[in-house]
Amino acid sequence: MARQILQRQPNLLEYTPCIRIDWEGEPRQVSLLVPKFKNALLQRTISCYLSKPYVRVKLDEYGSWVWQHIDGCRTVQEIALTLREQYGEAVEPVFDRVGLFICQLYRNQFILLEKK
Repeated sequence: MARQILQRQPNLLEYTPCIRIDWEGEPRQVSLLVPKFKNALLQRTISCYLSKPYVRVKLDEYGSWVWQHIDGCRTVQEIALTLREQYGEAVEPVFDRVGLFICQLYRNQFILLEKK
């Protein structure tokens, strides 16, 4: 799906990401709560027998920062520019880094991408 979006509209920076899954954590360490089963029926019936129905995906400091700024209002470009303001040269090339991260989140169905 990410390839289809990028083939139709190559400028990922114009899209607005929206969160699709739950998460927990602190400002510098976010953990995404990914359900173990994608099928809703399986998740309802089997997850009650599991002690942990989620897999935790821990993000690094920059990924955590980007995740916390995905609010459904900011575009990928706005998120990348504020990341550059926050961390400076440490995150360069910022647009490539944020673009790859957003594509990975989209491919794993952790976010939606909407065109404004």
